[in-house]
Amino acid sequence: NKHNMAPSSLLVAAAIAALAAVSAGAAVGDASQKANIVFIFTDDQDVVLNSLSVMPKLTKYIQKQGANFENAFATTPICCPSRASVTSGRYMHNTGVKDNSCGGKEWQSNQELYNMAYFLNQSGYQTYYSGKYLNNYGMPAVGGTAHIPRGWTSWHALVGNSKYYDYDVSEQGKREHFGSDYATDYYTDKLKNDSVAFLSAWDTADPLFMMIGTPCPHVPNIFAPQYSDKYRDVEAPRTENWNKAPATAHGSTAKHWLMQNIGPMDAQHVNNSDVTFQDRWRCLQSVDDLVEEVIQTLESKNVLDNTYVMYSADHGQHLGQFAMGFDKRQLYETDIRVPLLVRGPGVAANQNVSGIAAHVDLAVTILDMAGIERPSMMDGTSWLPLVRGSESNRKSSAAAWRHDFLIEYGGPTPNVAEQRKMYSEAEIDDMEERARSVSATSTAPDSDCGIGFDCRGIGMCGGEHGKCPCDATNNTYKCLRTINATENSIYCVFNDDVRMVEYYDIAKDPWQLNNLHESGDTDKMAALSARLTAFMECYGGDCFNPPAHPKPPPPPPGFNTSSVFGPGVLLFRPSCLVWTVLLLSCCAARTLLSLRRHRNTRTQQRDAPPTHPPSHVLARLQGCLPFRRFPRLRYSKTGQLLGCGSCGEASPLTIGSVTGTWFKESVDTLGHGQIQSGEDMSECFNILDAKCSVGQPVHMHTCQQSDKKVHRGNHFHFDASTGTLVSELCAGLCLAPKSGDTTVVLQNCNSQAATGWVRK
Repeated sequence: NKHNMAPSSLLVAAAIAALAAVSAGAAVGDASQKANIVFIFTDDQDVVLNSLSVMPKLTKYIQKQGANFENAFATTPICCPSRASVTSGRYMHNTGVKDNSCGGKEWQSNQELYNMAYFLNQSGYQTYYSGKYLNNYGMPAVGGTAHIPRGWTSWHALVGNSKYYDYDVSEQGKREHFGSDYATDYYTDKLKNDSVAFLSAWDTADPLFMMIGTPCPHVPNIFAPQYSDKYRDVEAPRTENWNKAPATAHGSTAKHWLMQNIGPMDAQHVNNSDVTFQDRWRCLQSVDDLVEEVIQTLESKNVLDNTYVMYSADHGQHLGQFAMGFDKRQLYETDIRVPLLVRGPGVAANQNVSGIAAHVDLAVTILDMAGIERPSMMDGTSWLPLVRGSESNRKSSAAAWRHDFLIEYGGPTPNVAEQRKMYSEAEIDDMEERARSVSATSTAPDSDCGIGFDCRGIGMCGGEHGKCPCDATNNTYKCLRTINATENSIYCVFNDDVRMVEYYDIAKDPWQLNNLHESGDTDKMAALSARLTAFMECYGGDCFNPPAHPKPPPPPPGFNTSSVFGPGVLLFRPSCLVWTVLLLSCCAARTLLSLRRHRNTRTQQRDAPPTHPPSHVLARLQGCLPFRRFPRLRYSKTGQLLGCGSCGEASPLTIGSVTGTWFKESVDTLGHGQIQSGEDMSECFNILDAKCSVGQPVHMHTCQQSDKKVHRGNHFHFDASTGTLVSELCAGLCLAPKSGDTTVVLQNCNSQAATGWVRK
């Protein structure tokens, strides 16, 4: 009888019941009805500069037989982070993969475990991968070629970055070398021949997911000899922003630091860019051949009608825009837009789809094609309802579809020399951090960075036709890309010394020449900043339309949050079970002891000290049971406490204070995070004048009460994953001690000054 159970038994039973209720996550469908899926994924292929126009076989076999997405985007426009997002279905801030020095042990032991192939294989699919995977794949430091990501049953991945001859491949975990004979080794054709051979031998009783990652059209863009005479007279498109440089620091022509330090290309670099453009188109002819032969093989196996065939790229490419000869990594349309085509069962032919498709959607969509529900840790949403089914159903799905999403880039790894040593064959090898020591008397420009510029502090990218500027360590940004009935824009905030903001009306300014950030519409900028902040912190399903205060990230698959413990308690690891039960048992035992004492004498019970679990139990539980709210908190950094003095109106926040050091985290009446003074609960952290700029002071100010005025400057919360006190008003800005002072100001969240706060 539950009424006769001891409190300790009830609590332990609840704990066991909660853990027993954990499910594996994704639901699976009937194997006999599962479609096959083939995904052809190119490297660095643009859509803005018309690369699809030279691929007639792709047009014939996929585009005209299915859907073409007019608004498909990479969420991080660089190879390795983009590929991590595509295979995991997660934004960069949730994969932790920020640049091309990626694919290490942390990735392998966490996010990679729950890639799309894992869920497909769990659902009975054969899974085949051939081609470029991650830039550092196969390096000794990350497990070598023996490492095969979980879920792939047939693995044939390129070691390192894109190559066409003289390369190594992990053939089911064993390293094999290929030479320079076109007939046997040209990599795009090898991918085609191997994939066709696999399809020809495939037992179609088992559903198949095949992913082919071509190196083309990534530099060096080595093309097949039969296409050497094509496109000799073409030039890279002379768009309105072609060879426009340098940018300014302020005004309508303002752009981030890298753009301010690039000059116009000279004649030699213009030619280099044009020849690179020609080589890209020649290279893509072999990819077009691959598309045709794969489709024809599926047709010969009589499975084409039950097979989805997708085609996309990891990101786009610029070729001369803003005087950058070639490459990607920038927030501009040439770099972030990608081709996305799909045909398959139920997909109507000759569709042009205007709905936004982001790279984080691809894994979830592929799982949807297989009848698998979206795993909780994936940030994307299936766009399959936009292209499949009746026209009325597609229109209904389009009406409910998203209108904005996140683009983010973490910049190159600062210590390039160390990364080059660790990953000798990765793309980081093609970059040079050109922080040259130029004498005061030297005025000779290095024309690699444009006429009149010397390349100091700029990362260079190399190809078969010379080098060009491509990156800088402060090229770190978060962008909100919006497309709806009234707005087509991009709003970007940089994590640099000046917190550069770029905002473009793409409908009126498609080549992003006119930065509107300083146009004077402060309310709009604040709204865009708040929306961007919501995306920057989103997890899982909330990333489709993130709330102002996203929920914490979900636990790994196989573990659930459980309301039996009350709001905010998460069971993240199985090792926590013992300590959870111990804590509950301890509390129950002490409660029973207190009840006995109460029966013996009320006075004794009333005078007894409060009961707590032993300190060693509490220590073990730290990290196992994170709670969303704490009644009394202190924040410290390098051993110094954060305080607010008297904590009255306009009292400055200071570090090293010995008074006013207690705080409380809460949510205000409008749903925003706020941090209140423990001395005066009516006062909260507040940005002076609600001005979002590096160095802006933070003080105490009246908290949001029942008044109608929105106290925007009060919106703060603590991010335990990064050790930062985050402003919800100002995207990318957090609290930090002012250099050489005890006051606390706004600083970039990724800076050393802003990280490292400890909450107790």
